[in-house]
Amino acid sequence: MRQSLQAAQEAGARGVQLDLAREINGPDWNATALKELQHYASELGLTLASGWLPLRKALFEDDGLDDRLTLIRHAIQLAGKLRLSTVCLRPGHLPQATENNPATSTSKARKILDEVFSDLTRLADHHGVVLCIIPTADSPQSLKEFTNSITTGRLAIDFDTASFAMQGLSVGEAITSLHEQIGHVTLRDGIRDFQQGGLETPVGEGTIAWPEVIATLEEVQFRGWLMPIRTQGQDPLGDTMNGLAYFRRMLPKG
Repeated sequence: MRQSLQAAQEAGARGVQLDLAREINGPDWNATALKELQHYASELGLTLASGWLPLRKALFEDDGLDDRLTLIRHAIQLAGKLRLSTVCLRPGHLPQATENNPATSTSKARKILDEVFSDLTRLADHHGVVLCIIPTADSPQSLKEFTNSITTGRLAIDFDTASFAMQGLSVGEAITSLHEQIGHVTLRDGIRDFQQGGLETPVGEGTIAWPEVIATLEEVQFRGWLMPIRTQGQDPLGDTMNGLAYFRRMLPKG
């Protein structure tokens, strides 16, 4: 963990996102260890900005759901102790409720998701954390409708730019549509591929018009964290660092 924080600081990052399932988890991470992590990050001039929680299955699938919810609740509590602003997770492609036939599998999945996030946002609100969902080929309208339907606490969006580019959508227009729901931004590049649905690329090699994206985020006065990341390719870490350098040159100073 120390090496990772040092690498982030040397690359010019101002904050970091923590993997709350694999990096910060287990019996070794007691209260003392968490305070030491906060202190070391502070010494490096880094903010522990957000948490990420990888899930193996969608949150509307019954198989193993209780175990996944236990993992999420623990992550939210951990995020509260570390004073992270957000916890980001991918619930799966959002199912749409069918009013005319509530007995359909899609409607049942949506009901499960409604109940899950009503409970989780209440807990997150108690711990001072905002829960953010990562899109899975979801339309802006679907994301807006779902996040607004949860009223027990704030449910926001981790705006993954590549998710929209891979659908052939305008990322700038999606930001404008969803600006009130965005709690965190993941900066990934990508292209639409009609056979595979979409391909992630290094920043600058996809179809995203980055100057427009940055200008739109400024226009809607987004003041949260921007996180460049590459999740695929032969050198994801190197591509992530190159992406960080790219956006440091593009973003206004201060």
